[in-house]
Amino acid sequence: MMYVAIFALTPMCVDDYFYSFHSASLTSPFDKAAAIWQNCWDRWHYDTGRLCNLMSPVFLGLLPKIVFSIISGFFIWMSVRLMCRLAEVRRGSTGSWVIVFLVNFALPWFEHMFTVIFALNYVWPSALSLLFVYWMLNFNAVVEKQSTSRFVIMCGIALLAGWMHEGFSVPVIAGLTATWALTRHRPAKREFVLFLCFVVGFLLIVASPALWYRTENMVPYFRFLSLGRKIFYGIGCNSLFFGLCLFLIYLVFRRRMKKLFVDAPNIRPLIIFILASSIAATALFFKFYTGPRMAWYATQLCSIGFVAVGNKVFRPVKRSVGHILKSAIVFLVFFNLIFAVVEQNKLYNESEEIVRLFLDSPNGDVFYDNIPRYISPSLYKTSIRYFNMERLDFFSHYWRENDDVMLTLLPTRLKNFEPASATSCRSDSTLFIKDGLLVARESAVAGKDRIWIETTETGWTETTIHRKFFSAADNSRWALIDPYISSLGGFHVTDARWKE
Repeated sequence: MMYVAIFALTPMCVDDYFYSFHSASLTSPFDKAAAIWQNCWDRWHYDTGRLCNLMSPVFLGLLPKIVFSIISGFFIWMSVRLMCRLAEVRRGSTGSWVIVFLVNFALPWFEHMFTVIFALNYVWPSALSLLFVYWMLNFNAVVEKQSTSRFVIMCGIALLAGWMHEGFSVPVIAGLTATWALTRHRPAKREFVLFLCFVVGFLLIVASPALWYRTENMVPYFRFLSLGRKIFYGIGCNSLFFGLCLFLIYLVFRRRMKKLFVDAPNIRPLIIFILASSIAATALFFKFYTGPRMAWYATQLCSIGFVAVGNKVFRPVKRSVGHILKSAIVFLVFFNLIFAVVEQNKLYNESEEIVRLFLDSPNGDVFYDNIPRYISPSLYKTSIRYFNMERLDFFSHYWRENDDVMLTLLPTRLKNFEPASATSCRSDSTLFIKDGLLVARESAVAGKDRIWIETTETGWTETTIHRKFFSAADNSRWALIDPYISSLGGFHVTDARWKE
């Protein structure tokens, strides 16, 4: 229920606007859905051919938000149940609560995962992919004895699962292929048909022009990151994958892996599948990195791997210890979710207020002390970087597509800004300080992207910058110099100079 509440309270942002262009002024749900479908059709040629995106008109334009929220909440519950079944842990056991903990705290929820488009691209495919994997790894017990009509339905679900997102389909196909090869498994006729349906779904993505366009024109973001950021994002986002690999290597050196396969023969194909799929998913992460969300599937699979292996190799904890551990997890998870609901409600109100101010602004300048950038303890807040770091052209074109005004979100300290009230920096006369904020005339920031700043909190620091242009009270054009380090929290500038 709390997940449903968080979904329901999440306002439109990022790709929700991207897929909803030219629909803000439409009042009929059918007209709105038709406009969004046209956007989806256009993007099928250059953005994506995934089924999840083609489904977006139904949830962005036709149905009430609560319907999408309930379905998404169900898919989260479904994912947790399937993860427990794959790990072979009982409902209510310590292992099942560890999975609940990892789902809540290890997955990259903070990257806009409660918006419609991102949930369709990650929350829904993960549940359907896990369902398909559960069928394939437990084929004899679950699928083989089903009636023909039920098997046809399962084939249809497999096709839809393969069509949802290539970031899930490729690892699943790689994992099952490796599992069959390494275990010398000869799939039964129905088993192969079910797998083929999943592959056909994936081929529907491959058949779209968008996949090839994006592959050829995608900017390799990861290549341009500094070494420090590569390590931070590469290891940080895939920490469960690397952790599971180290854990299994430890078991091999302790000569416990062979015993594990003898004592629990069913776990061997599961481990092979998890490792092969995670390797494929991690390779896609490094090749096509666009954000931590690309580590979603590998993180989910490795959560299953940790619990499944740990449940076999470690002795059961004492009942009292198990109760303490489960109680701690329950407290942390529910506190986190309650806090997330409260924060998401703040976000909703914030978004509504900024939309109102933007529609009333003649030049797009909005003065609003919005939620700061740094990561909230809720881990779920959609707006960690929403109004501060994400590109706002989607937002602006959606709400004011007719006059082409762009939103510039500025602190209220700059409202009715008088140039004479700013103090020139000691180290550079082209830079000024206004109530702890760094500003400069528009002409002074041309071609500048790095700066040295002195703050009361950090001393002198070199950093990249964001520039937010705005009009002063005398209509002169100025820019707010927003240093990258502001993403670490509040700060107070005392001096600055451009990096030569």
